[in-house]
Amino acid sequence: MTAAACGSALEDSSLDPGELVGTGSEPLVLGDSVDGSVLQHRELIEVDKAKGAEPGLAGYSYSASNTNSATVNTVNYTIGLYAGEKFTSGTCGVAGATSNGDTYLRLLNPAGVEVASNDDACGVASMIAYRVPTSGIYQVRAGCFANDFCGGTLGYSIAAPVAAGNLIAGGWYYSLAVRSGGWAWAWGYNESGQLGDGTTTNRSTPVQVQGLTHVNAIAAGYQHSLAVRSDGSVWAWGSYGAGQLDYTYTPVQVQGL
Repeated sequence: MTAAACGSALEDSSLDPGELVGTGSEPLVLGDSVDGSVLQHRELIEVDKAKGAEPGLAGYSYSASNTNSATVNTVNYTIGLYAGEKFTSGTCGVAGATSNGDTYLRLLNPAGVEVASNDDACGVASMIAYRVPTSGIYQVRAGCFANDFCGGTLGYSIAAPVAAGNLIAGGWYYSLAVRSGGWAWAWGYNESGQLGDGTTTNRSTPVQVQGLTHVNAIAAGYQHSLAVRSDGSVWAWGSYGAGQLDYTYTPVQVQGL
């Protein structure tokens, strides 16, 4: 009835957990190349078309049978998620979701370990809601209760991480702010590139900080700026002044933290 943790990966699935990892045993992460293209956030990386799944804008339709409560013969999709986000997927409780029969869902983390499952969240339909602890590629396995036949449309939604710190900051004649979704914006004086837009042009209206997403907290110094992303990494841009960083007009990750 509710999401449940499990200590080992499922066996005999239609997509082995090993297919979710990159070179050696290292999990794939956002930004890695997948079939020649860079993994983008919210992109359905792989949908099991061989089992009749048809990808849509926010999920896929499927039908299945003899899945032994979603442990074999499942219909799967993989998706890139960032730490701190709330991921919801189901045949109910999500926009566009539909259910035909008693569905059963399981969620695997980037290491191929089951981290959540659900049966009958909404009558005989299923839904998983999960706060993501680690960025990477996750997999949803859709099946049916016992060995029944079932199907429907499996939708999903992703909620931005809960902010952990300051979402607005002021430096020397310039300002920073974080919008919903974790995007950072800046405006004002920009002599040392502290606005992070790749230039030293002063801005009287906000411009987006380049290459920086999923910001949980932001800070402004004299002519340098700092941000913490949802994965805990720290980023900086602007003037080095007293050794804060090398001059950079766009964010770079602070090493050694």
